[in-house]
Amino acid sequence: MAFPSVAIVGRPNVGKSSFFNWLAGKRISIVDPTAGVTRDRIKCLIEADERYFELVDTGGMGNHDVDNLTNYIEGQIAEALKQACIILFLVDVRSGLLHADMKVAATLRTYGKPVLLLVNKCDHEGLDMQANDFFQLGFPEMICVSAMQKRHKEDVLRWVLRLLPKGGDTFAPPEHEPLKIAIVGRRNTGKSTFINALAQEERVIVSEVAGTTRDSVDVRFERDNQTFIAIDTAGVRKKRSIKGDIEFYSIARAERSIRRADVVLLFMDPQFKISRVDKQLAEYILMYHKPAVFVINKWDLVIEKGIETGKMAEYVRKTFPSLDFVPIAFVTAKTSKNVYPVLNLAQTLFKQACQRVSTADITNVVVQAFQDIPPPIRQNRTPRIFFASQVDANPPTVVLFTNKSDLFDPPYLRYLLKNIRDKLAFNDVPIRLVMRGKESRLGPGDKFEGDGVEEKEYAIEPVKKARFSKSANENKGLDDVSEDVVETSAPPRIAGRKGPPPKIGGPKKGVSKKSPPEKQTKSKAPPKKKKPDNKSAKGRLWKND
Repeated sequence: MAFPSVAIVGRPNVGKSSFFNWLAGKRISIVDPTAGVTRDRIKCLIEADERYFELVDTGGMGNHDVDNLTNYIEGQIAEALKQACIILFLVDVRSGLLHADMKVAATLRTYGKPVLLLVNKCDHEGLDMQANDFFQLGFPEMICVSAMQKRHKEDVLRWVLRLLPKGGDTFAPPEHEPLKIAIVGRRNTGKSTFINALAQEERVIVSEVAGTTRDSVDVRFERDNQTFIAIDTAGVRKKRSIKGDIEFYSIARAERSIRRADVVLLFMDPQFKISRVDKQLAEYILMYHKPAVFVINKWDLVIEKGIETGKMAEYVRKTFPSLDFVPIAFVTAKTSKNVYPVLNLAQTLFKQACQRVSTADITNVVVQAFQDIPPPIRQNRTPRIFFASQVDANPPTVVLFTNKSDLFDPPYLRYLLKNIRDKLAFNDVPIRLVMRGKESRLGPGDKFEGDGVEEKEYAIEPVKKARFSKSANENKGLDDVSEDVVETSAPPRIAGRKGPPPKIGGPKKGVSKKSPPEKQTKSKAPPKKKKPDNKSAKGRLWKND
């Protein structure tokens, strides 16, 4: 479905991004005093009086980019003006009429489209009189606005709705919520190239300059009569490498993109080792329980080195043991190889995450796993599971009703999760597991509110910091490359430990093994015995929230 487009244009630092966020009703574009922050076309679907249009934020016209991307930015602006049916021309009342504004006005006249002149930063009525100077630009329609003070928003929307095309998609709401796919990863892993391959147009700027994409850009496209939103994010860097507020905002928006996405594609470059940044992004995926795909891009560059898909998949599995259920895809976005199979895989994962399983089926799986390998006795009590129930979907949330939640250690819970994932319809998606003691008294038909007694949710601990060299991963001497698109195999998960927990501690202080019994001395205050615990502090992956 193609919605009419309304483009916001103007010279740098007139408040285009602030005005865009104000009309959209949420923070989308990065707002910063630095000129040239916005580079790509940033879009948002606006609904007003039961009519719909697409609002487009653009870069500053006439700005010289510090990374020599001026031609790319101007190309994005030209494409936005070409597709727009209405143009919102922003100027700054505080700086007054400048020669740069006149150049922008001359450019807009060549398109022959309706132009509304918006004099921004008119925070009070006293500044409205200064706006009369902008009538020299030759546009009959002018409105004084202020994104900061929220002045005259209704007037702008009323003017836009009056000039929108009659009928068509303007009155048609979206048939269904489009599938949102977040593309995340380090710098220069080919995320923007992948987006353009999906949209089949130069939708976002692609260059060899690291950090070209600064914002999270929503790209709406259609395939097989289905609408998708691909969220292109800025490449993430290590915290100590961050320079300035712009990169900080980019990182924050990358995390927000993961949070609001339905499926996450974590991009990696096989020419380099998996870094701390990749692990940090994996932490976000686990934190928000998002279905994900490990996308190994630029695969054509490592074929000559003899790297095969099996070896690369094994390396990824060992690096992310807590995500061993996540599929792995090998693509070459530059040539569009295996791009659409990844899109189909994302659809499959989303359907899988939205499925629901009956209480009887999930209880049978848990009871069978419980009987096959019973949990160890803890605190002189025998752990028991009464029943299990799926209380929510996307992510699938399973509640285990037990006699006491503390009696189940994390390795055994991972064993139960593996059985639920393998024997039910959740093979490739994360599962949120919640333990509830019998004191909560929640039955199979009751609604889950998340506030029961003795309730504990088990989540993945943050990955410990690891240091890798910046050199390329030179894996040589490997066999030819397989043509498999997706690698879904995973090593088996750790099952629950049988038997009592290991004893902790050694001989008591003051007692020597070599001395005879009659010469043994006792300390005045013997130390307290350590309580047996079968949790391994070194290898622990789960914790109680």
